[in-house]
Amino acid sequence: MKPLWNLTLHEHGPREIMLAASFGFALGPAMRGVEVPRGQGGLESAVERLVATLCACEAAGAAALIGGHTGLWVAAIMAVQKRSLTLPELYCFETRRLQDENGRFRFEAEGLLGVGPGLLGNR
Repeated sequence: MKPLWNLTLHEHGPREIMLAASFGFALGPAMRGVEVPRGQGGLESAVERLVATLCACEAAGAAALIGGHTGLWVAAIMAVQKRSLTLPELYCFETRRLQDENGRFRFEAEGLLGVGPGLLGNR
């Protein structure tokens, strides 16, 4: 199975690990996502950390499970492309949004979606 780095902001449990395995991926449960500190400088430093993580993921021959701060991901992918670096394969969970009895939402993974070059332009 191909390694799938968890670049989200939360750990994944046995259900998500098994779901990823059904698509041929070995998902690491521990999060490797990048938190964004406050302010423009915080976003800029987070972009650099995420770009480095994406490059390490690609160099390791792994794919990346993405999620978290949308602006960070947009800026990091743009930075990778601008620098003519290569992105790893990118995936996100297809999720169903469920509301509990208290009105809070929780998200349940149902599938794995490729975020491929057709959606991102040239890699």
